[in-house]
Amino acid sequence: MATMDGSLLQGTSGRVGQVVIYNRMGRWCVRRHVEHIRDRRSEAQLRQRGRFLTLIRLASAVREALAVGLRGEARAEGLLDSNLFLRLNKGCAAEGGEVDYRRLQLSAGPLEGVAFRKVRFEGGVFEGRFERSAGSGRSSATDYVQLYAYCPALRAGLLSLPVYRMDRRLRLALPAWMQGQEVHFYGSCWRRRRPMWPSAGRVQKRATTSSTRAATQ
Repeated sequence: MATMDGSLLQGTSGRVGQVVIYNRMGRWCVRRHVEHIRDRRSEAQLRQRGRFLTLIRLASAVREALAVGLRGEARAEGLLDSNLFLRLNKGCAAEGGEVDYRRLQLSAGPLEGVAFRKVRFEGGVFEGRFERSAGSGRSSATDYVQLYAYCPALRAGLLSLPVYRMDRRLRLALPAWMQGQEVHFYGSCWRRRRPMWPSAGRVQKRATTSSTRAATQ
């Protein structure tokens, strides 16, 4: 946007070529004309709406995990859990309702993430070991670590009980109705303060990669 001397415009307003001239609070301004999409049911728009609808449905299905992993960060930004989820995962949905579950992010925040070093998935039981507190201000031995298991075919998930970071181990037994299905695992690390601050990332990324391979064998 540019401002101009009103004497040059002589009361002109509206569109002139590719620019728009208008008066705002006594000042004459010029901005570029923005083309509006006339066909709101174009192929590109329909694809985008399909991806958005896929994420909306997924946010509803995993809302229990979002309450743990995203609520603190969402409140700090004045957003709903689902709004932050959509912003973080806008590149994870593809055409036809497909979702890239390996890239899906269900937690965000300033705490130091927890990386699972040894992961086993046998007989419907997930077991993972992770490092203790790094001793920085972004982590504490008494931070809580939780795991969320999500089954796309059933559009249902299961949240583990929290353990302390200093415990260095987390175990989650899947119920019978989830066994034999494709299951993805995501982790969160949070601190019992207000607001709760879950950790971004490494925990969910590594757990998802390892456990997905085990679950699909």
